[in-house]
Amino acid sequence: MSLQEQLAQHLAHVIELVETDHEKIAAALVQTNNGNRLRAARPLPAGIGGRPLLWAGAGRLVGWALTATATTTITLRDSRDTTGDAIASIAIAAGGSAQLWMGPGGVSFGEGLFVDAAIGSVFTGSIWLGAVD
Repeated sequence: MSLQEQLAQHLAHVIELVETDHEKIAAALVQTNNGNRLRAARPLPAGIGGRPLLWAGAGRLVGWALTATATTTITLRDSRDTTGDAIASIAIAAGGSAQLWMGPGGVSFGEGLFVDAAIGSVFTGSIWLGAVD
């Protein structure tokens, strides 16, 4: 076997390995919930039953559906705490609700998604993040 044939054979093997790795990486990046692939927004509980740091890491805010028993203003921050940049402000009247769907594009955040609400605010609902495409 000539040197050129050996190089061609090794190159073909490398290409095969790269394609296999690409398929494994693509499969690992798919988001799931209870074993089901997410094809739409990922709902995260907010307010009662939720936690202030909704998401640690980059993502896309695509909407929310929230209700409040008293007048409340909620600030969503690109951060892991109250010090980050505000990316949305949601005002809810007493006994009211707020819903918004931004479509699949949404608003990107890089650090995390933190819910900043006044102490004693009583609200509940979901904030929706875009699934991995």
